[in-house]
Amino acid sequence: MPLPDISTQHLPQHFSPLNWVGMEKIALPLLFNNQPILSHADIHINVPKENVKGIHMSRIFLQLQQLKNITASTIKEQLEQIITTHQNDNTNQARLILHFKLPIQQYALKTPEISGWKYYPVMVEAQLTSTQFNLDYTVEIEYSSTCPCSAALSRQIITDQFTHDFETSNQINKSDVVNWITQHGSLATPHSQRSTAAITIRQSTDLNFYQMIESIEHTLQTATQTAVKRADEQAFAQHNGQNLMFVEDAARRIGHTLNQSYSKWQVKVTHYESLHSHNAVAYLDHTIT
Repeated sequence: MPLPDISTQHLPQHFSPLNWVGMEKIALPLLFNNQPILSHADIHINVPKENVKGIHMSRIFLQLQQLKNITASTIKEQLEQIITTHQNDNTNQARLILHFKLPIQQYALKTPEISGWKYYPVMVEAQLTSTQFNLDYTVEIEYSSTCPCSAALSRQIITDQFTHDFETSNQINKSDVVNWITQHGSLATPHSQRSTAAITIRQSTDLNFYQMIESIEHTLQTATQTAVKRADEQAFAQHNGQNLMFVEDAARRIGHTLNQSYSKWQVKVTHYESLHSHNAVAYLDHTIT
């Protein structure tokens, strides 16, 4: 006796086409740039036929298992195959979203013999229709931001204290200044915080994530570190002091760099404020709607 198939043998109570139907958070081991990664996949198809009660999710799931490498061509091929699994439902669109973390080895700023690993959250979103194939690559990059306003206020406190302490001195020798700075140089310090830039690039071909991440971190100059010794921590402090940034500054810096290499992009910058209990954010995009 054949097993019942409710999705084909019954009609829905309410008739309507569906924009997207599918599955999310499917565990899917893949290769990215010949490197094994564990991804989670969201896969959807459209259902234009209004009288379809349910799709055959197992067909989509099993077809998705054929995806082995994360490349533009293999993703497009799988979406084409997934659409064919539901031709009887007039399906003509499919969407795949892959979430994974990209490991990159990072060497210390001043001590090149030590290093550690950073995981960069990545999302690859592909959508195939009868007329176009869109591919959006998103990566989140961490960095440190030091507030320019807070830095100026801190300098004023130090300057005022220096003026007060030496107001009766007609001559100030070098050793007195050095000793004063050693004791009072941290009388006030600007606030800084861990920050993130979520960057999306739209293109129909493969994206070199490593090159893009390197260019953005070079632009910001304050990427968060892994293994550090005192010399590295000192260099990091210097980089922060020489690259004071409001959230607006960071977004514009990143946008300027992206414009050199990409035609369609968007960025969201978030500074997780240590002064406030809320975050500061900035958005910037170029021809992505």
